Amino acid sequence: MQLRSTQPTIGPVSKANRMRLACPSCHAAYEVPDDRLGVGARRLRCARCAHEWTFAPPTAPPPEIVSLPPLPAAPPPLVVEPLTPREPAFPPYDEPVGFAWGALAAWVASILVLGGLAFASVQFRPDIMRAWPPSQRVYALIGLAPR
Repeated sequence: MQLRSTQPTIGPVSKANRMRLACPSCHAAYEVPDDRLGVGARRLRCARCAHEWTFAPPTAPPPEIVSLPPLPAAPPPLVVEPLTPREPAFPPYDEPVGFAWGALAAWVASILVLGGLAFASVQFRPDIMRAWPPSQRVYALIGLAPR
């Protein structure tokens, strides 16, 4: 039986029922359909170098029979008890008793900081406009054009 050389393939050979053979002399690779090889040993000849060799298809060992362990017994049926009312995780929200002086102090401090920033932006506007020229447009927009 003369074999035809095939081009090397990249990646796995995806053709079903084919065997890849290589010449022992020149290492030319061939893909041969399984039905062409038969069951027993076969005499082959390389199409590239005309070397002849005997090929015997590999015999696969019979698959081992593995017995699976027996299935466990069925678990007992699940008994579901009705839900009983329970105490909430957190106590109900009660209105604060006293006045929140801390919150008032935070608001007053925030308003004072914002007022100070507004005063400084008007008082030092010539310096701000010299340091950052795009601010001239903002001052002109709110009616505080440069003097």
